Parts: sequence; structure tokens; C-alpha cells
Amino acid sequence: MALKKFYFEIGCLWIVFWSSRGVNFVLKEWIKRDRPSLHPLIDIGDYSFPSGHSMNSIATLGFLCYLLIIISKGDHKWKIFWSLFTGIMVFLIVISRLYLGVHYPSDVLAGLAVGYLLLVCFLPLFSFIQKKRLADRP
Repeated sequence: MALKKFYFEIGCLWIVFWSSRGVNFVLKEWIKRDRPSLHPLIDIGDYSFPSGHSMNSIATLGFLCYLLIIISKGDHKWKIFWSLFTGIMVFLIVISRLYLGVHYPSDVLAGLAVGYLLLVCFLPLFSFIQKKRLADRP
């Protein structure tokens, strides 16, 4: 995207990512749920609820998918490819959190729900600003 000078879109992607991180931090500090203690494969120090990886993956990868679909200019094959690729990546990230034993299923479901909510709230805002930017160009 940087090679094609989509700087505004890259900036929005960073905003989505850091918004997700910020909301996740606030929720973890507010809820303070301990991580599962039954044989985790790795040791992580902060709180469990909601899953930051799940939240970040659906919000950030979902927005990236949206951008890639826009860039592909409506080619149906690319829409399908990017949607499937994004869905598989989010699914694998969610499964990895459960497999590693660092989250309860409710943690990843909550992370997905909040991340999806952020994405759904950000997409109309992005579209509105993008249309305004394009309309203001000479």
C-alpha cells in the first residue's frame, strides 16, 4: 500500500490497531480476570479477559481485508480470496490462544465480539471520511 501511496489508508489501519490495543488494555484492567492455570504451554503475565490477539486480529485484519478489497477495485475473485484468507487467519489466531492454554473460550469470544464491534463502528467512519477526501480533491 505504501508503494501505491495509500498513506491515509495506512494511517487508518494504525488507528484501528491502536484503538483495539487501547480498548483491550482498558477492559483487561477493569475486569482483571486471571489466565487459565491448567497446564498452559507458555507463560504470559497480564490478565486474560478479553483476548487481545482475538480482538486485534478481527479488527486489524478485518480492516486490512476491507482495504485490500477496495484496492482490488471490485474484482470478485480478489474479494473472495481476501475474505477467505482473513477469516482463516483470524480463526487460526483464535485457535492458537486456546491451544496454548492462555485463554478461556469466553476470552476469545469476547475479544472477537469487541474487535468486530470496533471494526463495524470504524468502517462507516472511514467510508465517510474517504468520500469527503475524494470529493474535496480538485
